[in-house]
Amino acid sequence: MWRMVEGLLLRIPIVRAVYPNIKQVTDFLLPERRIQLSSIMVVQYP
Repeated sequence: MWRMVEGLLLRIPIVRAVYPNIKQVTDFLLPERRIQLSSIMVVQYP
């Protein structure tokens, strides 16, 4: 769905000129973080 929205945004001339640069900067500064589980715990709930 996000790719479809990006495709629509890139059809707008002003956005097409600015968006790729902004996306590159934000991807560099805010990398996608994935949660990695190292162990599983079981806790008894009262």
